[in-house]
Amino acid sequence: ARLGEKTKVGNFVEIKKAVIGPGAKANHLSYIGDAVVGAGANIGAGTITCNYDGFLKYRTVIGNGAFVGSNSALVAPVTIGDGAIIGAHAVVTHDVPPYAVVTGNPAVVRRYRFAPELVARLLAAQWWRFAPWQLAGIEAIERLGREGEGYLPGKLLPATML
Repeated sequence: ARLGEKTKVGNFVEIKKAVIGPGAKANHLSYIGDAVVGAGANIGAGTITCNYDGFLKYRTVIGNGAFVGSNSALVAPVTIGDGAIIGAHAVVTHDVPPYAVVTGNPAVVRRYRFAPELVARLLAAQWWRFAPWQLAGIEAIERLGREGEGYLPGKLLPATML
C-alpha cells in the first residue's frame, strides 16, 4: 500500500494493495483492498471494498473529495466520482457519477450536490490539486458558502444526504 501526504489511517483499518491520496481519511474499522482513494476522500467506519468474487480480484476507485458513509459496501469493479457522497449502509454496485448523492441497497442516485454547470467547473478546476489557502479566492467556492448549496468543507449536514 502507498499512503499520501497527511493521510489519516485509524484503528483496525486494513489497507492492502491500495493507493491512498493526500489528505484522505479512513479513521477506523474499514477494509480497503485493491483500491485507489483520491485526495481528501473520507472513508466512514465499517466501509469495505468488496474486491473478490471467489475467482478474480477487482479494483475500486474512490474519487477526490468523495465521502463514503459508515458501513458501506463498495462492490468492485466500481468507481466513485469526485465529490460524490455515499450514504451510510449503502451497497454500491454501479459507478457513481461525480458530485452525486447515493443511498440504499442497491445504491441509487438520489440527487446531485450541485447544478451540472458547477460540477463541470469543479471538475475542470481540479480543486484537489490545491492547498485550501489557495482556493480562498475562487468564485465557486465563495458562492457555495454564501448560497448554502448543501456542502461546506468540513460540514456535512443531514439535509445534504437526502
